Amino acid sequence: MKRAKLLKGTSQFNRIFIQPDLTVDQQKADKELRVKLKEIMDQGEREAKIKSGKIIKNAENGEVITLYQPPAVNL
Repeated sequence: MKRAKLLKGTSQFNRIFIQPDLTVDQQKADKELRVKLKEIMDQGEREAKIKSGKIIKNAENGEVITLYQPPAVNL
């Protein structure tokens, strides 16, 4: 795992991504974001992406616009 970051620099493995395991709650939140992103993209917003637990897009003037942020969960 220490050397996994070195895969990114090789042409053979440049499309391979290694992620740490997620808890069940994190998996559910991740799934919700992917479903919501698909809905947003189906409505015609092609520049949307998931970043830091939110769905965002970059505006033409360089600003970042948050399109969706899941409600805070009290653990």
